[in-house]
Amino acid sequence: MEMVTKIAVSLNDIFAIIFSFTYVIAIIILMKIFKAKLDMETRRKLTHSCMGIWPILWLLFENAFAAFIVPLIVTILLAVAPQNVRALFSKGEEKHVGLVMYALSFTIITFFLYKTSIGTAAIFTLAFADGVSGWIGRKYGKHMYQVPWSKPKSLEGSAGMFIASLISIYIAQLFYEPIFSPLLTIAGAIIATIVEGISPKHSDNIFVPLILATFIYCLHPIL
Repeated sequence: MEMVTKIAVSLNDIFAIIFSFTYVIAIIILMKIFKAKLDMETRRKLTHSCMGIWPILWLLFENAFAAFIVPLIVTILLAVAPQNVRALFSKGEEKHVGLVMYALSFTIITFFLYKTSIGTAAIFTLAFADGVSGWIGRKYGKHMYQVPWSKPKSLEGSAGMFIASLISIYIAQLFYEPIFSPLLTIAGAIIATIVEGISPKHSDNIFVPLILATFIYCLHPIL
């Protein structure tokens, strides 16, 4: 397992950083272009999913620090973004806080779990499974539930979260070391689904990946 332990940036890392920021900027520009055709929630979910390929971009980097500074800078820029930029993806300060937490989770995962299946599974689950659950919940959700501190969820959306989490955790192993057993993959998907369902409003962006990563990290030696 590799984490940020030294500050070093190679020429290849510089090109990887430039490519990564170019990708982020391109997604923002595309969302601006389609602002009139796509509602805010759709733009937000599409952006989340597009940014979810971040663990694949790790392959472009030679040094963990170089990869780490990309989501770190994005997190800082989002935190201080002007209102017109915030309005592109989020409606209200609370929603924007969720977006900042999303970028922050990428930063933390990159720092501790760079180029690992665990880190990749955490980010893929956040970016793709969470988006799928939201879409299914809005379109097909009929059986609702809610814990006091969270927003309403649907059983249909949670089922989508579970299935998409299974797929996300499995696919994560195609890029880095395959260390998960079928049992751990299923258990991880269950944990991600529970955390997504009971997280306080707009906090699942931080709780889902960090709790999932911690769960897999602690249990993969024994399951």
